Amino acid sequence: MDHHCVWINQCVGRHNYKYFLQFLILHALLCTYAFAVGCAILLSEADRLNLYNATFKTETGTAIKPSAWMIMIFFLKTKQAFTCVLMLTLVAGTALYIFIYYHFMLIKAGTTTNESMK
Repeated sequence: MDHHCVWINQCVGRHNYKYFLQFLILHALLCTYAFAVGCAILLSEADRLNLYNATFKTETGTAIKPSAWMIMIFFLKTKQAFTCVLMLTLVAGTALYIFIYYHFMLIKAGTTTNESMK
């Protein structure tokens, strides 16, 4: 036994370590796919609403052309749930890729998670 993983509620060790890595890689790829599709949906929505050519008014009343950041803020205010799920996939995917990198470094070093923590 290497360690007990609370996410899969099972101990990870020699006999199921490759399945654990497959689990991590699959979920990281799924987060990447969801983020890419979500970005494509928001970009098509921005095109449909013609946001790139729109004019936004500031609090002082001056009209300005939107930047990518302003369009993102617009979507955060108008499509809160979708944008928050999109950001969640970005954060979770990044964490998963870091975790996968950590486990590949453990494999390269020939150590287990318990040994690296001690």
